[in-house]
Amino acid sequence: AGIHQTPIVDQLWAKRKQAQQQAAAVAPAEPSKSGERVLVSKTPEDSAQSVTYQFSNPEKQWLVDKYRNPWGHVRPGRLFEDLDALAGTIAFEHCRGTNPQEKNLHIVTASVDRIKY
Repeated sequence: AGIHQTPIVDQLWAKRKQAQQQAAAVAPAEPSKSGERVLVSKTPEDSAQSVTYQFSNPEKQWLVDKYRNPWGHVRPGRLFEDLDALAGTIAFEHCRGTNPQEKNLHIVTASVDRIKY
């Protein structure tokens, strides 16, 4: 992993950074004349994100070790950290505007009804 505890969190932060860089590379748009942010309607599908754990890949044994506790069971805390980063990435994408001159909104909410492992 990079600077975070899990490679999934690293991957999600890299996605956010890449989205910001791509928006900055687009020709700068004029700031709105009223100074207010223009909200863009988005569906959940517009902001959807996913992660894939490749635990069954023999070349990714290091990944299995990262998520396994000393007794051979999954470490729920690692998964919660990933879920938190995933919720943040989804919120980032959903709140990101189309004008790179506007600052991004940061609204994060997450809810987990049940985790079965």
